[in-house]
Amino acid sequence: MAEAKVLSGAGLRGQVAGQTALSTVGQAGAGLTYRGYDVRDLAAG
Repeated sequence: MAEAKVLSGAGLRGQVAGQTALSTVGQAGAGLTYRGYDVRDLAAG
C-alpha cells in the first residue's frame, strides 16, 4: 500500500495568481474590490 504524503502547509500566501485592472484581492490586507469599490458595498445595493 502507498504511504500517505505529508503536506508542508506552505500555502499560497504572498503568491500572485493573476493581475487585472478591474479587481483586487487582499488589497490593504483583506477583502475584494471591483473598480475601486468594496464588493460588499456593491452587493448591498
